Amino acid sequence: MGKAERIEKTSYNVIASLKPKANKDNGQIVTVGAHHDSVPGGPGANDDASGVSAVLELARILAKTPIDTEIRFLTFGSVERGLVGSSFYADSLPNEDVDRMVAHFQMDMIGGRDAGEDNPAGGLIMYTIDRMKNLVTDLGSSAGARTMDVAIPYGQLGRSDNPTNHSVSLAFHPPCLSIPL
Repeated sequence: MGKAERIEKTSYNVIASLKPKANKDNGQIVTVGAHHDSVPGGPGANDDASGVSAVLELARILAKTPIDTEIRFLTFGSVERGLVGSSFYADSLPNEDVDRMVAHFQMDMIGGRDAGEDNPAGGLIMYTIDRMKNLVTDLGSSAGARTMDVAIPYGQLGRSDNPTNHSVSLAFHPPCLSIPL
Protein backbone atom coordinates (compact mmCIF):
# COMPACT_ATOMS: atom_id res chain seq x y z
CA MET A 1 0.00 0.00 0.00
CA GLY A 2 1.40 3.40 -0.99
CA LYS A 3 1.95 6.31 1.33
CA ALA A 4 -0.58 9.08 1.32
CA GLU A 5 0.81 12.34 0.05
CA ARG A 6 -0.46 15.71 1.15
CA ILE A 7 -0.52 18.37 -1.54
CA GLU A 8 -1.12 22.00 -0.68
CA LYS A 9 -2.47 24.30 -3.37
CA THR A 10 -3.94 27.76 -3.44
CA SER A 11 -7.53 28.32 -4.49
CA TYR A 12 -9.40 31.56 -4.98
CA ASN A 13 -12.93 32.86 -4.77
CA VAL A 14 -13.79 35.71 -7.11
CA ILE A 15 -16.40 38.11 -5.76
CA ALA A 16 -17.89 41.17 -7.42
CA SER A 17 -20.71 43.28 -6.06
CA LEU A 18 -23.12 45.48 -7.96
CA LYS A 19 -24.67 48.02 -5.64
CA PRO A 20 -27.85 50.00 -6.20
CA LYS A 21 -27.94 53.75 -5.96
CA ALA A 22 -28.29 54.84 -2.34
CA ASN A 23 -31.75 56.34 -2.84
CA LYS A 24 -33.02 53.13 -4.50
CA ASP A 25 -31.46 50.53 -2.14
CA ASN A 26 -34.00 48.15 -0.60
CA GLY A 27 -31.34 46.68 1.69
CA GLN A 28 -31.52 43.19 0.20
CA ILE A 29 -28.75 41.04 -1.31
CA VAL A 30 -29.12 38.46 -4.09
CA THR A 31 -26.20 36.20 -4.98
CA VAL A 32 -25.40 34.43 -8.23
CA GLY A 33 -22.75 31.72 -8.03
CA ALA A 34 -20.77 29.03 -9.79
CA HIS A 35 -17.53 27.16 -9.19
CA HIS A 36 -14.41 27.34 -11.31
CA ASP A 37 -12.89 23.98 -10.55
CA SER A 38 -13.70 20.56 -11.93
CA VAL A 39 -12.90 16.95 -11.16
CA PRO A 40 -10.18 14.94 -12.91
CA GLY A 41 -11.60 13.43 -16.07
CA GLY A 42 -14.84 15.37 -15.62
CA PRO A 43 -16.57 17.56 -18.17
CA GLY A 44 -14.92 20.79 -16.98
CA ALA A 45 -16.37 22.85 -19.82
CA ASN A 46 -19.82 22.02 -18.47
CA ASP A 47 -18.94 21.48 -14.79
CA ASP A 48 -18.53 24.25 -14.26
CA ALA A 49 -16.98 26.62 -16.82
CA SER A 50 -20.51 26.99 -18.21
CA GLY A 51 -21.75 28.28 -14.85
CA VAL A 52 -18.84 30.71 -14.48
CA SER A 53 -19.49 32.08 -17.97
CA ALA A 54 -23.14 32.64 -17.05
CA VAL A 55 -22.17 34.50 -13.87
CA LEU A 56 -19.77 36.71 -15.86
CA GLU A 57 -22.34 37.37 -18.58
CA LEU A 58 -25.01 38.27 -16.02
CA ALA A 59 -22.56 40.69 -14.38
CA ARG A 60 -21.81 42.28 -17.76
CA ILE A 61 -25.47 42.67 -18.69
CA LEU A 62 -26.61 43.91 -15.28
CA ALA A 63 -23.72 46.40 -14.89
CA LYS A 64 -25.73 49.00 -16.80
CA THR A 65 -29.13 48.10 -15.42
CA PRO A 66 -30.71 50.16 -12.65
CA ILE A 67 -31.26 47.91 -9.64
CA ASP A 68 -32.72 48.26 -6.15
CA THR A 69 -30.99 45.18 -4.68
CA GLU A 70 -27.29 44.50 -4.21
CA ILE A 71 -26.23 41.64 -6.50
CA ARG A 72 -23.12 39.62 -5.66
CA PHE A 73 -21.50 37.61 -8.41
CA LEU A 74 -19.52 34.74 -6.88
CA THR A 75 -17.26 32.11 -8.35
CA PHE A 76 -15.76 29.65 -5.94
CA GLY A 77 -12.56 27.64 -6.02
CA SER A 78 -12.13 24.16 -4.59
CA VAL A 79 -15.81 23.29 -4.49
CA GLU A 80 -15.13 19.87 -5.98
CA ARG A 81 -12.52 19.31 -3.26
CA GLY A 82 -14.91 19.44 -0.34
CA LEU A 83 -16.79 22.73 -0.76
CA VAL A 84 -13.72 24.63 0.43
CA GLY A 85 -14.28 27.92 -1.44
CA SER A 86 -18.01 28.25 -0.94
CA SER A 87 -17.78 27.22 2.71
CA PHE A 88 -15.01 29.75 3.30
CA TYR A 89 -17.15 32.50 1.78
CA ALA A 90 -20.25 31.52 3.76
CA ASP A 91 -18.31 31.26 7.02
CA SER A 92 -16.75 34.69 6.52
CA LEU A 93 -20.03 36.55 5.96
CA PRO A 94 -20.99 39.10 8.60
CA ASN A 95 -24.36 38.36 10.25
CA GLU A 96 -25.71 41.62 8.84
CA ASP A 97 -25.08 40.37 5.29
CA VAL A 98 -26.62 36.98 6.06
CA ASP A 99 -29.76 38.70 7.33
CA ARG A 100 -30.01 40.78 4.13
CA MET A 101 -29.69 37.85 1.72
CA VAL A 102 -32.97 36.93 0.10
CA ALA A 103 -31.96 34.61 -2.75
CA HIS A 104 -29.12 32.64 -4.30
CA PHE A 105 -29.03 31.45 -7.92
CA GLN A 106 -26.50 28.63 -8.41
CA MET A 107 -25.36 28.16 -12.01
CA ASP A 108 -24.14 24.59 -12.14
CA MET A 109 -23.58 22.53 -15.26
CA ILE A 110 -25.71 24.75 -17.48
CA GLY A 111 -23.90 23.80 -20.70
CA GLY A 112 -25.54 20.41 -21.22
CA ARG A 113 -28.82 19.60 -22.86
CA ASP A 114 -29.56 16.22 -21.38
CA ALA A 115 -32.53 17.00 -19.20
CA GLY A 116 -34.69 14.82 -21.42
CA GLU A 117 -36.09 15.00 -24.92
CA ASP A 118 -39.57 15.66 -23.62
CA ASN A 119 -38.41 18.68 -21.62
CA PRO A 120 -40.45 21.66 -22.86
CA ALA A 121 -37.76 24.23 -21.93
CA GLY A 122 -35.07 22.69 -24.12
CA GLY A 123 -33.19 21.14 -21.25
CA LEU A 124 -33.46 23.89 -18.64
CA ILE A 125 -34.66 22.67 -15.28
CA MET A 126 -34.82 24.14 -11.80
CA TYR A 127 -34.41 22.48 -8.46
CA THR A 128 -33.72 23.49 -4.91
CA ILE A 129 -31.56 21.77 -2.34
CA ASP A 130 -34.43 21.49 0.13
CA ARG A 131 -36.80 20.25 -2.60
CA MET A 132 -39.23 23.09 -1.91
CA LYS A 133 -40.39 25.79 -4.29
CA ASN A 134 -39.49 29.29 -3.10
CA LEU A 135 -39.08 32.93 -4.13
CA VAL A 136 -36.29 32.04 -6.52
CA THR A 137 -38.15 29.23 -8.29
CA ASP A 138 -41.15 31.52 -8.61
CA LEU A 139 -38.96 34.22 -10.20
CA GLY A 140 -37.31 31.67 -12.50
CA SER A 141 -40.65 30.28 -13.58
CA SER A 142 -42.02 33.74 -14.25
CA ALA A 143 -38.96 34.73 -16.29
CA GLY A 144 -39.15 31.50 -18.29
CA ALA A 145 -42.79 32.07 -19.11
CA ARG A 146 -42.00 35.58 -20.37
CA THR A 147 -38.90 34.69 -22.38
CA MET A 148 -39.63 31.18 -23.69
CA ASP A 149 -43.42 31.00 -23.67
CA VAL A 150 -43.07 27.79 -21.66
CA ALA A 151 -42.87 27.02 -17.99
CA ILE A 152 -39.44 25.93 -16.80
CA PRO A 153 -39.88 22.51 -15.20
CA TYR A 154 -39.27 22.25 -11.50
CA GLY A 155 -37.75 19.05 -10.24
CA GLN A 156 -36.87 17.62 -6.89
CA LEU A 157 -33.66 16.13 -8.17
CA GLY A 158 -30.98 17.92 -10.07
CA ARG A 159 -28.25 16.76 -12.32
CA SER A 160 -25.49 18.52 -10.46
CA ASP A 161 -22.80 16.03 -9.61
CA ASN A 162 -22.84 17.41 -6.09
CA PRO A 163 -26.08 19.09 -5.00
CA THR A 164 -24.46 20.02 -1.71
CA ASN A 165 -22.02 22.31 -3.51
CA HIS A 166 -24.50 25.00 -2.62
CA SER A 167 -22.93 25.42 0.79
CA VAL A 168 -23.38 29.17 0.55
CA SER A 169 -27.13 28.71 0.57
CA LEU A 170 -26.90 26.11 3.30
CA ALA A 171 -24.93 28.49 5.48
CA PHE A 172 -27.25 31.46 5.33
CA HIS A 173 -30.49 29.85 4.18
CA PRO A 174 -31.81 32.22 1.51
CA PRO A 175 -34.11 30.67 -1.05
CA CYS A 176 -31.78 28.89 -3.47
CA LEU A 177 -32.14 27.65 -7.01
CA SER A 178 -29.76 25.51 -9.00
CA ILE A 179 -30.11 25.96 -12.73
CA PRO A 180 -28.63 23.01 -14.60
CA LEU A 181 -29.43 22.34 -18.25
